[in-house]
Amino acid sequence: WSVKEDPSDTETMSSSSPNSSCRALGQSEENWARITDQGTGITASGIALRRSIEEEQITMAVQGLMDHFAIARSQIIENNKGKLYLQVHNNPAKSMVEEKSWPYIDSSKSLPGVLELPHDDENHTLSLALQEIVRKEINIPFLNTHNMAAPPLDVLEIHFYRNSSEPQTVIVIRIHSGACDRFSCCVMVKHFLSALNAIVEGRKPEFPDGPGKNELPSSMEDMIPKGKAEKGFFTKGLDVLGYALDSKKYSLLPFSPEFTKMPIKAGFMSDILTYSLGREGTGALHSACMKQKTTHAAVLASAYVQTAANMKELKDNKLNQFCFTGVLDCRPYFKPLLAETVLGNFSAGILQGTRVKNDISFWDLARSISSQTAKEIGKHKHFSELPVLAMLVGQVMKHPSLTPSSSKRSGLFTMFLGEAGKAEEWKNVESLKVAGSLGPVASMHAVGPCFCACETTREGPELCISFIFATPVFTRDQMHSFATSVFELLASVTSSKP
Repeated sequence: WSVKEDPSDTETMSSSSPNSSCRALGQSEENWARITDQGTGITASGIALRRSIEEEQITMAVQGLMDHFAIARSQIIENNKGKLYLQVHNNPAKSMVEEKSWPYIDSSKSLPGVLELPHDDENHTLSLALQEIVRKEINIPFLNTHNMAAPPLDVLEIHFYRNSSEPQTVIVIRIHSGACDRFSCCVMVKHFLSALNAIVEGRKPEFPDGPGKNELPSSMEDMIPKGKAEKGFFTKGLDVLGYALDSKKYSLLPFSPEFTKMPIKAGFMSDILTYSLGREGTGALHSACMKQKTTHAAVLASAYVQTAANMKELKDNKLNQFCFTGVLDCRPYFKPLLAETVLGNFSAGILQGTRVKNDISFWDLARSISSQTAKEIGKHKHFSELPVLAMLVGQVMKHPSLTPSSSKRSGLFTMFLGEAGKAEEWKNVESLKVAGSLGPVASMHAVGPCFCACETTREGPELCISFIFATPVFTRDQMHSFATSVFELLASVTSSKP
């Protein structure tokens, strides 16, 4: 990244003190900032409305977010020594809001992996538009005022699309992963929609008061309880070497023939497929988890690895060892606990390896994964491995040839631990006529696994899963076939029928 803002030196700027309007990024944040620039971590949450919304109304709601959350009015900047910082700015909300053209939608074509919104028309126009818009948005990099992917970069951007032939609007909230994680994005979406609804009704929007309004939070590294993440430099180096050696034994999904046959000069992009288990399937999954005494995350992970192991290309070659990453929201592990109003990137990954033995049952594998996850959390791996994972990602960024076919794929999948996205708790949004939403999802066409699985739960309850993957490493047909097999497996193991 070239220097776009030039504080004279690091001493003139605050470190990671929470009581300042400018602080250095923590190691994890800086790592995310740099890979987001390359294409992994562009987070987007799309909300589809069955009505038109004026730009002025959206801008007023964004201004409310900026006034009540310091992180929402922040930029990632860089000093003359190459160090990255978060800095609160005074730019108007209007500069962060942009209208985009409504996409062309051919409703005569049936596209797999498009989530049908519950309040859409018979041609699924809004459902198709939402999917296409979010797919497009996670491939748009964050740019500065000179149209360069370099600091200073706004942490928050709002893009909106209006259908000229129908009263339909799609609003996309874009978050830079160098500053905010999935949880923080969900909080912003909730308060933005509540504020927008009030503005549409002619009322003054209300926001919660609390920590995070007037100051930037500390970085995650500064919040880790003492003694939970202590590791020497040489220990970190040995751990990186160990992970690198272990990676040789883990398998990935077969790449698309087009990708393996010819060099790709145009670069990678991110694509999305989204599915719903439906109310019946969601209920069956939750009941089976309770009966089998395991977590929903472990069940989904078991389905992903077993489906991969059963693929002909892997099964014929007895390739049955896989590595995946569970992303954990670390807020519950800080002391003291963080208020919901404190927004930032407080998520960490836990690397797990597993082998799918021929004689292991689905539920034994799920319980094994659940037990391993609990064990890793008990060892505080979500804290102690932060610098190790950062070093690993850094090596792949610098040397893509370390990965098979220079694919930059580093594991089978990434998923979010904990509950599968509680049902969208959006209150006081009736006047917006919300048809549905997609996200938050993040791009992953730079460094990343074969796919990222993002779960959300919509009204019903109905579990929805989005698969985000890099093209042309994989094709939509490939990933749709994989996802179909995953859901067939889930249906068979959670069925109450004898």
